[in-house]
Amino acid sequence: MTSLFQHLTENTTIVTPNRRLSATLLKKYNQLKITENQSCWTSLTILPFTSWVQRLWQESIATQIHEVSPLLLTTQQEFILWEEILQQFPANEALLQLSETAKLAETAWGILKQWRVDLTHPTLSTTEDSHSFLVWATQFQKTCQKNNWIDFNSLINKMTEKILSHKVTLPNQLILTGFTEFSPLQNYLFSCLEKKGVQIINDAETIRELSSIKISPIDSAKRIHLENEETEIYTMARWAKSLVNSNPTLSIGCIVPNLEKIRDHLLPIFSDVFSEEQHLFNISAGKSLATYPIIHSALQLLHLNHQPISIEAMSQLLLSPFLGDAEHEFIKRAQLDAHLRKLNTTHIVLEKLNLTSTPRLAKRIKKFLAFSHQQPPLNTISAWVTVFIKALDILGWPGERSLDSHEYQLVQRWLELLLEYQTFDTVLTQKNYQKTLHYLMRLAGNIIFQPKSVDTTVQILGILEATGLPFDHAWVIGFDDSAWPPTARPNPFIPYPLQAALQMPHATAEHEFEYSKCLIEQLKQNTKQLIFSHPEHNTHGELRTSPLITDLSEITIEQLKLTPFISRAEKSRQSQRIEKIEDTKAPAVTTATIQGGERIFKLQAACPFKAFAEIRLKAKPIESPVLGLTPQDRGKITHKALEFLWQEIKDSVKLKSYSEMALKDIINTAITHAIQLVLNKVETTSRYLTLEKTRLYTLLWNWLQIEKKRPPFKVIACEETRSITIADLTITLRVDRIDEVVDTLNQTSHLIIDYKTGHTNSIKHWFGDRLDEPQLPLYCVTATNATTHIAFAEINPLRSGFKGISQNDLATEGMMRLSDTPYSENRPWEQQVITWRNTLEKLGSDFANGHAEADPKMEIETCRYCQLHALCRIYEN
Repeated sequence: MTSLFQHLTENTTIVTPNRRLSATLLKKYNQLKITENQSCWTSLTILPFTSWVQRLWQESIATQIHEVSPLLLTTQQEFILWEEILQQFPANEALLQLSETAKLAETAWGILKQWRVDLTHPTLSTTEDSHSFLVWATQFQKTCQKNNWIDFNSLINKMTEKILSHKVTLPNQLILTGFTEFSPLQNYLFSCLEKKGVQIINDAETIRELSSIKISPIDSAKRIHLENEETEIYTMARWAKSLVNSNPTLSIGCIVPNLEKIRDHLLPIFSDVFSEEQHLFNISAGKSLATYPIIHSALQLLHLNHQPISIEAMSQLLLSPFLGDAEHEFIKRAQLDAHLRKLNTTHIVLEKLNLTSTPRLAKRIKKFLAFSHQQPPLNTISAWVTVFIKALDILGWPGERSLDSHEYQLVQRWLELLLEYQTFDTVLTQKNYQKTLHYLMRLAGNIIFQPKSVDTTVQILGILEATGLPFDHAWVIGFDDSAWPPTARPNPFIPYPLQAALQMPHATAEHEFEYSKCLIEQLKQNTKQLIFSHPEHNTHGELRTSPLITDLSEITIEQLKLTPFISRAEKSRQSQRIEKIEDTKAPAVTTATIQGGERIFKLQAACPFKAFAEIRLKAKPIESPVLGLTPQDRGKITHKALEFLWQEIKDSVKLKSYSEMALKDIINTAITHAIQLVLNKVETTSRYLTLEKTRLYTLLWNWLQIEKKRPPFKVIACEETRSITIADLTITLRVDRIDEVVDTLNQTSHLIIDYKTGHTNSIKHWFGDRLDEPQLPLYCVTATNATTHIAFAEINPLRSGFKGISQNDLATEGMMRLSDTPYSENRPWEQQVITWRNTLEKLGSDFANGHAEADPKMEIETCRYCQLHALCRIYEN
């Protein structure tokens, strides 16, 4: 076989399908010249296909200055132009994702151009979607002709004309390497070159020769199946690490077909396996520029003049290190974020936001808003770019702290994007601020950015990127029957019969099958040892080996001879001498009065550590705003409405005396007052609050019907607040309601009522050594009056009614005599009160003396919704 270098003539150009292969070939060529002890040599011209065509174009127009040449649109300009065209048609206003539709239309245009299908083809008007596309494409074509613009796919046609008319300087020889297939337009271009005397060499074995890989005559490709995707990735990483340990000079490829989707899952696994030697591997797939935090923050900051701002966006900015003075005001901004979340507002208006706690931020926001208000409604793209740069400077982006290497590269790429965006004046008319920013966000989202890194032994890359590259060893994951061959993905804007007839990309299952076979053959040709793997199952069920690789012999994990692996966390644990100190004693409470009320006893009973953390350390989760009212606000409104009701009604006699209309008016008035008071709103006529008032009216109406069925009673207190002392703790206790009642023995006493908007309450919560609901027992043991009945008043749409206990029968549904309950152990009421006092004094004393062990009463139920796991570390036990 003749070596590639024997093909080379004085004027040879090598063309590849992508930049990575071009860079690899050039590096191999230069290394070869060094090994031949040459001190200098003529640089080899190796370019990806797109760059090569663009260079031919630039060279041709440079020699024909007298001609007015079309402006070659950049990829980004072409995308924005398609979106602009789609927006011109009123019918597209209903599209939910216009930008994504524009992408599909642009792709369809490129496919038709590459497959040499003219817009006059009769098939293009046979479906509703293709007809719509035809209208857009015709407009795109007219726009380009009118403005003397040309897109890349049309450029290839233009270049064939120039080649045939001798207007292009051509190489003597063109070597094509690494291609899996060519489009009809590419084939036509190459045939035109051949007509003009260019020697075309389609060298499928170029890379193998350059890398000096000698394929063994025996089967060098194997397959293996592993338990799941995570095991598959870990095994591949360990395999790569073992090869590096045996021979650091090997070229190793870890090929991941869906790399862009699982990149963030794969990276920590490889980092764990390679540990301190992370410089040995590199992930080629980048991420969208807009997804990197420093760029995402820049785009969010530019959106600040678009009011109102979502609470999520505001929260991200307040906690962002890329907003000016973040280091100085970090704690204050975090506290402001927590405060805004408590307000349960979904959107923020900056002009109305109180920023007195963060004066530096307030100064920047004020200056930014003033600067924004000075801008004209319409301007050129280049002028808006200048405004964006100034606005970010006012807001202090990219922050105070020093940028690391990756962040510095991202900032440079951002500035390059802004510089490129300024050239859009040629393709876009004047826009407003928001439209210009929208296009900038789309451009940043389309750019895939990968920070530069040093050459590494192990390359992690996608399958298309890997095809054609030389490797000593390569592993391809994910080759199960559900993924390979891929399912057909025909473009929706090109009629399917046309795609199938011309075998366009991704059009048919047959095409995908043949294309996949070609990819596999290329991988086999360019790799000394190749392994395909697939998981045995995923979340959707069991998986089988792809039919594309069933002919390969199977190997086991033992045959891979992997070196033993210990995770980084385990290494850290083994390398340290851990001293365990069990500290369950907190400092004693030194103040006589402590905030927390009955919640102190409730939390101490549920878990002593939870009581210590929440009451004394103030360790509470940051609240997340919800749509509408929070459950807490709903409960407060219900309580306050009931308070207003009974301040008006006062007793059962008066309740029964009201007409239906009068009672309805009283309920509605109480609800309106409650909403105004709890939400601090005078206006309560919004659609949402109207629905809430209707819901609450039904709830309270039904509840009053239950109250009417009770024996006579008189409400003597609503929302009564008392200061009580127990176990040397002085707390404030609030009781929802106290009724004066007469039992069946004709004894007058008090019924204490605790409103509950849930329906899972039980009287058993008042019994045992650790009371789940201590509020009413607390009131009983500290009351100076005749309190001989306590009850939950459950008020909710599913079930409303009383659940309580009493000394004597009250003839009220849901109320049970204490002696009849299965939890009282036949204690008389007076003895039960003594038992409650002893229990509550024990809980209070434990809290006051600092007993704070992590001891949940019911581990599963108590810990399920607790947010303190990271603090108490209960699961370490």
